[in-house]
Amino acid sequence: MTKQRKHIRRSTRGKRFIAGRGFPKRRLKRNPQKDYRQIFGPDKFNAVEIDPDARRFFIHDKNEDLRLAIAEITEDPELLRILAKDPDEEVRNAVAFNTDDEDILNSLARDSSTMVKTHVASKTHDPKILFALAKDPDWEVRTEVAENENTPRDVLLDMAKDEDPDIKRIVRRLLPRDIVRDIEEDESKNLATDENDIRMQIEKDLMNGVR
Repeated sequence: MTKQRKHIRRSTRGKRFIAGRGFPKRRLKRNPQKDYRQIFGPDKFNAVEIDPDARRFFIHDKNEDLRLAIAEITEDPELLRILAKDPDEEVRNAVAFNTDDEDILNSLARDSSTMVKTHVASKTHDPKILFALAKDPDWEVRTEVAENENTPRDVLLDMAKDEDPDIKRIVRRLLPRDIVRDIEEDESKNLATDENDIRMQIEKDLMNGVR
């Protein structure tokens, strides 16, 4: 018997834990909060690791590390939706890493955290989310959009003109060579036009006596 199982059985005060069924629920119906404290004591982390009911009970716990552990373990969409609004950035990031639910990812795509949005950009399949994140001010987020194999062609075409040279290089490697050639030709024409405009302005200023 492993140390973990010994500890579990001590914590349940003789109540037998049955794998897949969680801890005994009969006691919990009378006074859930009191009974959970009696059963688990201080070892909340062990509880949330093995019992889905414990995850529900401790999802609003003041300990952010405990909420983080739940976000990393649970597959329950309801709990993940709750944790996607958690005040702690690392908890929300764990949700982004753990879930494939596009509704949850959509809510996290508007997160204030670059770390969270980067995880969303790396895994979402939703073209609307990818389109929005392709315009994100953080280059890390845009880089993940560029490298996401689900990013639509029209989004990549816009990103091929990104102001960040590394992102531009990543995207252009993914596009057909003839399209990249057309983009580069347009850039050359625009550059020549800009240089000509600058030269004309300088000549105009000189004629007007402006140095």
